Amino acid sequence: MANRVKRRAREEAMLTFENTIRQKLQSSKKERRKISFTYLQRKALLEANFKTKESGLTDLSSEQEIVILFCRRFLNSRKLDAYFPVYHSPKALLEDFIQNPFLLRLCIQENRGLIEFMYQATILRPISTWQAKFKRDTKNLLWSFIAHSYIRYPHQVPYFLQRLYHNHCSYGIKLQTSYWVVGYKLIFHLSKGNGWHNFDGFREFPVPSKANFYIQQSPKKYRGNYLSALYWACLRSYLPKKVIDLFWSTFIDRAEYYLKNGTEVFRFLASLPELPMRDWIKLFYCANQLMRFLQMHFQEGFDNYYQSVIRFFLKEYQVIGMNEIPHWLEYIKGQKDLGKGLKMKGRSVIAFRRKVEQHFAEEYFAKHNSSWKGIDKQDYYLEQEDRSYRITQLKTDFDLYLEGQLMSHCVYTYAGECANGDAAIWSLQEQVAENQWAPLVTIEIQEGQKIWQTLARFNNKPNSEWMSIIKTWAKAEELVIV
Repeated sequence: MANRVKRRAREEAMLTFENTIRQKLQSSKKERRKISFTYLQRKALLEANFKTKESGLTDLSSEQEIVILFCRRFLNSRKLDAYFPVYHSPKALLEDFIQNPFLLRLCIQENRGLIEFMYQATILRPISTWQAKFKRDTKNLLWSFIAHSYIRYPHQVPYFLQRLYHNHCSYGIKLQTSYWVVGYKLIFHLSKGNGWHNFDGFREFPVPSKANFYIQQSPKKYRGNYLSALYWACLRSYLPKKVIDLFWSTFIDRAEYYLKNGTEVFRFLASLPELPMRDWIKLFYCANQLMRFLQMHFQEGFDNYYQSVIRFFLKEYQVIGMNEIPHWLEYIKGQKDLGKGLKMKGRSVIAFRRKVEQHFAEEYFAKHNSSWKGIDKQDYYLEQEDRSYRITQLKTDFDLYLEGQLMSHCVYTYAGECANGDAAIWSLQEQVAENQWAPLVTIEIQEGQKIWQTLARFNNKPNSEWMSIIKTWAKAEELVIV
């Protein structure tokens, strides 16, 4: 019963004190709107009132008294390093505080924003040297005071972060998402003179040190939130501005993944000399194809092997077809999964293209390989002192494809004629190992008995030794060399 009576008496004292402050505000010509206080604010003001009477500050106006009532408990609850060495005591700080006519408006209208910095930041400059700006707008007036008193390098805190701070203070707990919380912590991080690149909140991707400079130059259309401006600044550290503006819509969808795993891409792009725009378009398209493929298969990132793959593609972007990139990446990943990682350093694009085409052709012909009967002639074998030769007929799609790949000519285009019986393709081959034969000359036979063409690699003419073998075989099979 006694506790209930005491609690009721305390609540009545708080309400009486609140009404007293409200009457003082209503009597002031500068401030006539109704002020509402929470339970904690009432309790703080009541405690601050008794402490103010004991501090020795007398002959105060009603506005100055309200400033002290509102701020006294925050000054008393802070440690010495919150205002030292600018002020040597809380009383000195209060004397400067109450003499400024603009702080009354901040204490009443922007109290939450002021309290946040009182709790978490340290005063760096005397309040008496503050020259108030934006006197009609309390939000900008608040930031002017904060930038002067609490932020070491005000130019490092861009305008869009100031707006984020105002929104946080206005809406409070309704905006306690990761985006708002990280941005809120970033403001206090920058206020101590630190940079964007050493902020712990951006652990998802590394921020280059140049971003501290380019963040101030980010275009207004990217300042809707601090992350868009930061993405732009990170890109600007590596790429020209015209390239970023051209590919911004493509980049923004995968920004965090690109910045986390595409460091090798951006470093390579930064090392390039000035290029015409058409080369930038092809180069960035190549890089985007790479990153999209890697993001599809490696959500959490990839190892150093794929960094060498990225370097190979970007260095040879002028001779690699854009439609070839997905097939090449599929081949590389398949070989890596089988434990046959390819070394990309020093590899020729032409040789690699041939290797990829052969691989996919083997896969295709393993499922869709057609064959034909051919002409009625016998294979020919010749044994010499240290060499073995044979002349054999090619009777499948895959045999013709492989012959064309190894000989670098277009014999595969004769597959239709061979299937219809209009032509027959034979191959003079040399044995290079057990059950392994290497083609030397491709032979085309028309009408069943006429040798129409004999072509070596790259469509060159065969040498005399190979032609003598072909003539011996032709004589034995009653064929005519046209």
